[in-house]
Amino acid sequence: MSDGCPADDRRGDGQAVNGAFTLSGLAGAGGDLAFGPVVFARRLDEAPDPGSVTLTVDAAENVPDGGVAVMGDGGFAPSAEGMTLVIAANAPGRFVVRGRYVVTSSSQ
Repeated sequence: MSDGCPADDRRGDGQAVNGAFTLSGLAGAGGDLAFGPVVFARRLDEAPDPGSVTLTVDAAENVPDGGVAVMGDGGFAPSAEGMTLVIAANAPGRFVVRGRYVVTSSSQ
């Protein structure tokens, strides 16, 4: 399940777009993945580079350190409207991550 509803949409220094995400899945084995969309609060002028997205994990269950990332592969790469997150399970069972993101772009 994914909740891509942004918590904030400030345009301050660095012209950032901020928001929150929650993503969960049910793993049959460690290493199983879950993918989920995040929709930005406003459309950006152009698609951000995955490296311009900072993720902060506030809570995680059965997800290893570094187990959440922004997809950068074709078809999944960030667009001007949003991005796709992927999380990995540490072990079989439910896995969930909740956190915040900041997208910065020099063109914004």
